[in-house]
Amino acid sequence: MSLGSTVVSTRRSSPFTQIKQFCTAMGSLFTSPLERSESAFRRVHVMKKDENGNIKFYDAKEPANSGSASSQSTPPKKVSVVTYIEDIKTGEIYLDEPGYVVAVKCFCIALGMPFYALGKMIWYAVKTPVEITVIACDTIAKAGEQLMQGKFYEAAIHAKEGLIEAAQVVANGIFDIVKSPFLAIGCEIAAIYGIFKPFHGRRGVQLLELAWQNGVSFREDARKFPESSEKFSWKDFKRDIHNANPAYLAQCFQVRGNVNEPRIIVVHREPEYSLFTHLGNLLTAR
Repeated sequence: MSLGSTVVSTRRSSPFTQIKQFCTAMGSLFTSPLERSESAFRRVHVMKKDENGNIKFYDAKEPANSGSASSQSTPPKKVSVVTYIEDIKTGEIYLDEPGYVVAVKCFCIALGMPFYALGKMIWYAVKTPVEITVIACDTIAKAGEQLMQGKFYEAAIHAKEGLIEAAQVVANGIFDIVKSPFLAIGCEIAAIYGIFKPFHGRRGVQLLELAWQNGVSFREDARKFPESSEKFSWKDFKRDIHNANPAYLAQCFQVRGNVNEPRIIVVHREPEYSLFTHLGNLLTAR
């Protein structure tokens, strides 16, 4: 079950914020060898209120061996309390996954990161000129319409706004390309570290990838573009190319909320398992 953060960021964060996130992530990796996972993370049971202040309910997951005909016809059980892994220092909560599962995911991220980074850099190199072309076409069309009506001042305003917007796009595009190798190396280090200390590595990857995606929430992922009613719409195309929609490699590593948010109620806290405790419990239970 997922519990989203109360605030969903849809705007691109500033370069300063992204650099700060990079430094924070690398700093946490350098200091993490000094702390044990059990003292840095713990399991937390929470409830969440909706916009009206009512407790939210979720479908409970059924055990894998409960696939009988009677259980399939029964409506899913509703629960109000869900569990996450809490970062004790920050209060941020992550998906409640065993350490060995997070370690395997970190291993896969480490393998795929070079290809992902190359794809991101190619995308930025292609997106920037396309976005400038869209701005130029839109500016020429609007300014031309104003000129045809004899509104020279308004046409000049549109032209100025178009130039400013194009300059901003160029600056963002250059920054995105330049930052990609550094963030890729950081994610690679965090992922490799996460093989041995899963929760610390996950935290590092989360911070670095959030900065890489310009601070835009994973809930605004590019794979979730709204469907268009037409085969092609210039308006939809402009919207899609201008939006800072991210393409996360590890959505499951992103923060799901913070225990300090007013609408998140902490019910119970417990010490977190070590890397192989949960796996050992599964093996002994068989």
